[in-house]
Amino acid sequence: MRKVLPFLLVIALAMPALADVAVTVSDAGGGVAEVALAISGGAVVRGAAIKVTVTDAELAAVADVTDVMAGFNTYIDYYYTNTGFLAALPDETALPGSGAHCVANPDEAGVLTALPATVFSISLGALDNTGGQGGVTASGTLCKIQLSNFAGSSASVCVEADALRGGIVGDNLGTVSTDDCADIAGSMPPECVAATAPFYADWVAWGKPDCWCYQKNCRGDADGINSGPFRVANPDLVIFLSAFNKMDAAIPAGGICADFDHKKSGPFRVANPDLTTLLTYFNKMDATVPVCPMDWDGNGVNDYNFWTN
Repeated sequence: MRKVLPFLLVIALAMPALADVAVTVSDAGGGVAEVALAISGGAVVRGAAIKVTVTDAELAAVADVTDVMAGFNTYIDYYYTNTGFLAALPDETALPGSGAHCVANPDEAGVLTALPATVFSISLGALDNTGGQGGVTASGTLCKIQLSNFAGSSASVCVEADALRGGIVGDNLGTVSTDDCADIAGSMPPECVAATAPFYADWVAWGKPDCWCYQKNCRGDADGINSGPFRVANPDLVIFLSAFNKMDAAIPAGGICADFDHKKSGPFRVANPDLTTLLTYFNKMDATVPVCPMDWDGNGVNDYNFWTN
């Protein structure tokens, strides 16, 4: 026994200590879930694929996943979906350029395309500038996720390993823990237009104009204020005329506020249907001009989260 114990001690000292790696999720405030990566010891994480499940809220846009850990410089599924993207970069480990993101389809290879989403994956890799393996050895924020359209006062966000993509991969990982959940407190929705609105994509494309969220914009109110006793008056007419029957590229700043029905009529964004709306409520007393419906298309789901005036 005296000989065996020193022998076992030598073996134990000679073996490298395995490190622990853990993925956790917490409330960062403002409806944001923070996903963190904790690394202890000498672990090297070369890839991270985390499946995220949201209950009572949703991810409205891929741009709402922010603060991605800089050590992960490869968005694997974006490269998979956009095969020509790498060739456009100065080197294959440059941080992804315009439009690139790390939000992946949890069911198959490639980026997430169906939005809003309650289940999605975060897919990240690390390369060096020569195409070899890179790695992450320091703990920190893996990413932050801005949630939208809370169903109540809070939402649940759970993370787990994305088995399709291998979860956490690397060297000397030891014990890997990826299962965690957190309650994320809701607040006033970050956007006045709900991500499910039929005109949400157009609203985003036009820079999310605040005027589309005026409570009487759909009645011809382009400037959001009364002119004397009238809600729709000469200032709204001036804005309307600046954009009437103009191609998109010719609409001046603020002219999009005269798109009262939030859609095109033929080639024009501000057209005859918008003129009809303006004339219907022009120089009418404010009290006689009704507030726009929050359920814009009448399908029982609010297309607005709140009004901005």
